[in-house]
Amino acid sequence: MTLAFTSLTPAQTPRGSAAFSVVQRVGAPFGVAVIAVVLQSSLAGAGSMTTAFAHTFWWIVGLSALPLLVVLLVPRSAKSAPLDPRTRPSPR
Repeated sequence: MTLAFTSLTPAQTPRGSAAFSVVQRVGAPFGVAVIAVVLQSSLAGAGSMTTAFAHTFWWIVGLSALPLLVVLLVPRSAKSAPLDPRTRPSPR
């Protein structure tokens, strides 16, 4: 989760945290619902339960691969130079 907040300023972090939480809380049930529909339709049309679950498994693999492909489109940020311990700001 730390990676999700690296580009945010300290003032933006609370809103980023709230948005991240909403996406997780809405996205997970939505994904479960989609997989349930795929399984139900597979059970109705397949000859056996094994075939229906195998079909659904491959849907899960495919839907899980989509975010991995999207990550490749995210631009990389320039790495910042390491801080010199002598010029590091003192803790408050």
